[in-house]
Amino acid sequence: MDNNTLFRELAKHYKFTEGDWWQHRQSGNWILSHSAVLKMSCVPTPEGNTIVLPNMGEYNWLKKGEEGVFGREVVVGGTFRLIDKDRNVIRTVVAWGEANPQNLSKSVSYPNIMAVKRMIDRGVLGVLAFNQLNICSAVEAETFSDPKQKVQAQVQAQPKPAVTQQEAQPQKAPRPVPQPPKPKAPPMPRVVQAEKKTLEVSAADETAGADSNKKKVLEVLAAGPEDVFRDYTRGHADKLSRNGISNCTGLERSDVAKALKELMDEGLVIKDGIRRGTTYGLAGSASTISFTHEHFNDLWRDTVNSLTRMGLEYTRVGQLTREVTGHDTAVAAFNAGDLSVDKIERIYLLGQNWAASKLGGVQV
Repeated sequence: MDNNTLFRELAKHYKFTEGDWWQHRQSGNWILSHSAVLKMSCVPTPEGNTIVLPNMGEYNWLKKGEEGVFGREVVVGGTFRLIDKDRNVIRTVVAWGEANPQNLSKSVSYPNIMAVKRMIDRGVLGVLAFNQLNICSAVEAETFSDPKQKVQAQVQAQPKPAVTQQEAQPQKAPRPVPQPPKPKAPPMPRVVQAEKKTLEVSAADETAGADSNKKKVLEVLAAGPEDVFRDYTRGHADKLSRNGISNCTGLERSDVAKALKELMDEGLVIKDGIRRGTTYGLAGSASTISFTHEHFNDLWRDTVNSLTRMGLEYTRVGQLTREVTGHDTAVAAFNAGDLSVDKIERIYLLGQNWAASKLGGVQV
C-alpha cells in the first residue's frame, strides 16, 4: 500500500478534516497537524490497538532552558507504548523533543510547550511506525506549515457527475406565456331596477286585493242570507256556504277560499259543518256560539245521506257513531253533550274510508 492510499484510509478511520493533513511541496512528505496526531493517540487503531502516553509526572526533563550548543535549550523525553486489547505491549518507543533558538523562530517565546509537542508527536508516530514512511508532524519544522509549501489533500474525492449533452447545451429561457385579458364586469342593467320596482308594485297590489276580498266576504256574512241572494245560501240563519259567498260577492271560488282561510286564522270567521254542508259565519254570532239542536239535525242528516250514497247501511253508520262517541245513536250522543262538529266529521271520514276499502282502495 502506497502512502497516498494509506493516508486516505487513515483519514477515514480517524475522521481527519481538511486541515489535519497535507503534502509538503518541497520534500514530498505527508504532514500531520498536532491536533491530528492527538486524534490518533486517543482513537484505537484499525486493528484495535491503543497508544499509552506518558503522564506529566513521567516526563524526563534533560534541560529546562540551560545554555547549550545552540543557545538556551529545552529537552524533554517520555516513553510511549502500543498495547493490544489484552493489554499486551506490542511496541515501546522513547521519544525526545527539543526546542532552541535555532529550530524556533515564531514559537521562541514558549519553548517548553514546543518541546512537549514535538515529544508527543514523535512518540505517537514512532510507536505506530509511521515515521518510517516519511510521515512527519507539522511541529517538526516551521516550513512544514508554510502555506506556499502546502498541497492540500482531499479527505474524500467526490467524482463529478458526468454532464449530459443536453445539459451541456445552453438552455434558452422559456418564452413568457401571454395571459388572457381579465374580463370586465358587465354594467348593471337598469332593467333590474325597473323589474324590482314592478315586483314591489305587484306585491303591493296583491296585498291590497287580498284585503279587498276579505272585506267583501265580511260584508256579505254581516248582511246575512236574508238580505242577499237567498237562492245561493245553504245553512242556517247568518251562515253562508262557499258557493253562496262566491255568488254574493262576485269573487272566484279560489279567492273566496283564500279570504276565508285568512279570516279564520285571524279569528274573524268560524267554519261549521263538513263537506257539502260546510258553512261560514262571523265569529261571535248566535249560531256559532253553541251547537244548537237545529244545527245538529241538519248537519247529521247531510252526513248520513252522504254516507248511505257511498253504500253504507244504517247499521254501519251506527257502529261508527258508537266507535267515535261511545253512544248507540247520534241523538243520544247529542243529548249527553258528547257530539260535536269535529266528531261528526270524524264519523264521515271513517265511513268514507270504509266505502273506499270495499272498492279496493283507501281514501285519505
